[in-house]
Amino acid sequence: MKTTVLAIALAAVWGSAGLVVRAEEGQTAPPAATATNEVTAKAQTACQITGVKINKDLYVDYKGKRIYVCCKMCLPEVEKDPATYIAKLEKLGGTLDKTPSKK
Repeated sequence: MKTTVLAIALAAVWGSAGLVVRAEEGQTAPPAATATNEVTAKAQTACQITGVKINKDLYVDYKGKRIYVCCKMCLPEVEKDPATYIAKLEKLGGTLDKTPSKK
């Protein structure tokens, strides 16, 4: 089960990064360049564990940033090391919601 979840998560990360695997050469090509060569920031839409659509009711807040997950089973995994998931999302050009201030 964990191997399947890991494979799905890796596929989602690779797909999010715009990487293309050249099967005949076994190499990875960089994402296509844009006219401005700028990385477009995008909101988190996929769970960093499974790669499926996030549930905005399930999240981990860490240092002012909110990491969404898809289900309750993914929460403990993100809670173990939220900084790693934040770094992965931001490296891919993702933006995270800010933790709402307490009133």
